[in-house]
Amino acid sequence: DQLISEMKQKNVRLDIYSYNIWLSAQEFKGSAEGMEHVLEQMKLDLTIDPEWMKFSVMASFYMKLGQIEKAEDCRVWRLYKSKFPKVPNWGYHKLISACIRSGDIEGA
Repeated sequence: DQLISEMKQKNVRLDIYSYNIWLSAQEFKGSAEGMEHVLEQMKLDLTIDPEWMKFSVMASFYMKLGQIEKAEDCRVWRLYKSKFPKVPNWGYHKLISACIRSGDIEGA
């Protein structure tokens, strides 16, 4: 957080890598609120496309915390399909796994 604050104070633009590191740091700290904040900042930054993977990371983290409802909110199947018409196998597998973990067998 300190490094990101310093970068912002010095008008250093955050790129996708900065956001990824920031998001990972929040996950490592176990901070759902911190991760949500980073994701919101990414959404506000018009130069950044919060890739579907970020939502997948959030969904997995919520599952670990037992916050099933929030995990379901992160499911991005429709968004994923619209951005990736040819679904890579590993991404497809991750989405199915998230559905199963949340108890949505029909969705899987």
